[in-house]
Amino acid sequence: MAFAGEAEARHWLEGREVPIEALDYGAEGVILTVGWPQGEAVDITPLSARLKGEVRLLDHS
Repeated sequence: MAFAGEAEARHWLEGREVPIEALDYGAEGVILTVGWPQGEAVDITPLSARLKGEVRLLDHS
């Protein structure tokens, strides 16, 4: 995601008690690695809407 969306994403994840395990910064933005709770569907639609589509889900399972 773009750097501008990082704080909003952190706030959204914290509100859902989803821990951020790592942050990786690069020229194009930031990648947040999170520990999504097992048994819960991964739905980032509300976050994507808040960030105007600037968030993508990368599955590294």
